[in-house]
Amino acid sequence: MRGTILHTGSETNGELFEVEFLVEPGDWTGPDHIHLRQEERLEVTSGQLRLRAAGKEEPLTPGSPRVLAPGTSHNLRNEGPGEARLLLQLRPALRMEGYLRDMWRAANEGSKRRWGAPSILELAIIQREYPDEFFYLSRPPVRAQKALLGALAVLGRARGYRAGGHQGH
Repeated sequence: MRGTILHTGSETNGELFEVEFLVEPGDWTGPDHIHLRQEERLEVTSGQLRLRAAGKEEPLTPGSPRVLAPGTSHNLRNEGPGEARLLLQLRPALRMEGYLRDMWRAANEGSKRRWGAPSILELAIIQREYPDEFFYLSRPPVRAQKALLGALAVLGRARGYRAGGHQGH
């Protein structure tokens, strides 16, 4: 997935963060995850995606936007033969621009997991910097994830990983 940031929190008085994603066939958002403090609006503008939200699956097609409340477990994937375009809005914006830029930077610097995500040590560092913006897995409980990532962040810092565009590794 490739994203283009359209509106940031600084442009919308913190109200909205908006990004457009180009979703290639086979792309997905990773395992089911939640946003702790943000409502998420998903709108397919071309193509078709598959949404799993709160354990139920449905197609997302142009003209059928969905709004997910904070804490709703979900993921998206493109199971079709062609690309899809997705307009994603998060409210409130929080510090999503910095969070996504750090995630994209880490994913593009070579320490990728099988779906193109940063390494677990990089994720731990990013989670410590952006605890409200972080996309937590639906399971195990968020409290357990925060504890584990906190311990891993110590190792990540020792190896030179940093968030906020200040990567020592």
